[in-house]
Amino acid sequence: RMQHDPQPSPGALDWDWNDVRVFLACVKLGSFRKAADQLGLNSSTVMRRIEAFESRLGFPILNRLHEGVSPTPAGAAILDSAERMEGAFYDVLRKVPGPDALHRGTVRISITEGLGIYWVMPRLVGFAQQHPSLLVDLLPFGRGAAGRGGSRAFAASVDDSSSISDSR
Repeated sequence: RMQHDPQPSPGALDWDWNDVRVFLACVKLGSFRKAADQLGLNSSTVMRRIEAFESRLGFPILNRLHEGVSPTPAGAAILDSAERMEGAFYDVLRKVPGPDALHRGTVRISITEGLGIYWVMPRLVGFAQQHPSLLVDLLPFGRGAAGRGGSRAFAASVDDSSSISDSR
């Protein structure tokens, strides 16, 4: 097992998330070329990024073999942390919405025909202009629901499986 100085060298702190992404892609795919293809880079850029990352860290993290790449013992030692960083990075992306992230997808509204035609439809034009990333699917409640004594006048659902309903 390799022992490392707990204090990183000053250059070790001078890197960005892309260094970790490139390292993880190389390990997962086993080659610079496959990692480059997945990341939308060329192989020489991937190799340069790994070499620069290794230089900043102060130790090699990948073995270069004829058949591809594999993590060195030091690379294997940081792999779990790198994967946790990747998970945390994507968790941040999921939790921090973009300017329109809360207003995307499909909204399905089931409503009685009269209420849909005379109240909802006139309002949908302005709503659609304000929220162009939303698709509104208006579904009429048939006479069956109202005719069977149903008391529900409005129900809506959003495609992420959360739903809103108002029973009146």
